[in-house]
Amino acid sequence: FGAFDCAVSGSVTQLSGGESEVVCKTSASGVLHGGIKHVVVSAAGYGDSVPGGNATFWYVDTWSARTTWGGAAPPTGCGSWLDDPNCDDSVVIPEGQVVLLDVSLPRFYLILIQGKLIFDRADISIGASYLLLQGGTLQIGTEAEPFMQQAHITLFGHPKSIDLPVF
Repeated sequence: FGAFDCAVSGSVTQLSGGESEVVCKTSASGVLHGGIKHVVVSAAGYGDSVPGGNATFWYVDTWSARTTWGGAAPPTGCGSWLDDPNCDDSVVIPEGQVVLLDVSLPRFYLILIQGKLIFDRADISIGASYLLLQGGTLQIGTEAEPFMQQAHITLFGHPKSIDLPVF
């Protein structure tokens, strides 16, 4: 490409590229600003890309990043069922947020997905008493790119429990 510039909603912190790709790393977008963004790439002597079409990308927060959780430490859940049977740690992924699950997590009481939770391309484990999708998406691979790693989802609780989470 030679010299190039990249604009993703006006904020780019790191650029790299080769003959067939351009990588634009941005700063945090904010909890409710995940999803598809438009990218404009300017290549010296060639002009600008046309926004839309192939010039989009997904803004994704990683679970392990403090910026995903407003600067707080990422939620890690409770210990084992035997050590902490009264676990009440819960997490909500709000509508508009896209989170990449890049670490395995032991156990939560409730994981409420209103946005999108995507399993990273690694062996990942997650556990909860309740895993609820409220208009959201849980993605473990796609038809075009099947998940070839190990995904373990463990649901905890007593088979006769009629307890439902209140949120």
